[in-house]
Amino acid sequence: MESAVPPIVTGMTVIVGLAVLCLVAWSLFSPREPWAPEEGAGLLARMKKRRDRLLRSMKDLESERESGLITEDELRSVRNELKGRAIAVTRDLERVRRARLRGLMGRRRGLEPSERKRIEQAVRERAAARAAAAPGGQGQPGGSP
Repeated sequence: MESAVPPIVTGMTVIVGLAVLCLVAWSLFSPREPWAPEEGAGLLARMKKRRDRLLRSMKDLESERESGLITEDELRSVRNELKGRAIAVTRDLERVRRARLRGLMGRRRGLEPSERKRIEQAVRERAAARAAAAPGGQGQPGGSP
C-alpha cells in the first residue's frame, strides 16, 4: 500500500519552490546599481531598502519554519542565499558611501565652511557610535573634538 502525500505538503512545496525561483530570477534580471557617486538619485536609499528587505525576508523564514510551512533544509538553503545577497548589498552600500565621501572630500574648495564642519561632525559622530558599539569599544577614536 502506497503512502499518499497530503495535498497541503505538495502545495507548500510548490509555493516555496516558486518563491525560490522568483528570488533567483529577480537577482539575475534586476538592474545593476551604478557606482559613480553622481549617478542615480536616491541610490543609497534604494540600497538600504534592498538590504532591509533581505534581512526582513530572513526573519520571516524563521517564522515560516516555526509554523511548519517550510522544512529545515529549505530554511537553510533559502536563508544562505538571502544571507549572501544581504552581505553583498551591505558591501556595495559601504562602497558607495565611501565613494561619495571621497567625492565630497575631494571638492573641499567648493564646500562652504559650515558644510565642511557639518560633514566632519557627522563623520566623527558615526565613528564614535561605531567604536561604542564594537565589542569592548569604549571611548571615541581620536579623542574628543
